[in-house]
Amino acid sequence: MIKLTEVKTDPTQYDPMAKERSTSYSLKAVYINPRFIVSMTDNEKFNSLHESSVIIDDLSPEAKFTKLIVASGPHGVAHYDILGAPEQNLEKLTA
Repeated sequence: MIKLTEVKTDPTQYDPMAKERSTSYSLKAVYINPRFIVSMTDNEKFNSLHESSVIIDDLSPEAKFTKLIVASGPHGVAHYDILGAPEQNLEKLTA
């Protein structure tokens, strides 16, 4: 198992004027069996969000994010938003 840092998306309340939900983000540890990782790619959504405005306090403006896909059953996958660029997370897998 390896320890990664997941970015949790927490929808808060609906803003009827903006016609959208406001969202907050937090970090939490997640433990993944590396044998079940299907793919790791740049998380363009979070990279773009974080470039326009810092989504999590205390993170460097240069922080990058990974979209991680993990096999979770005979025909299913789970998607995780992970802190760090794919290259950084790959280093954890090969260490």
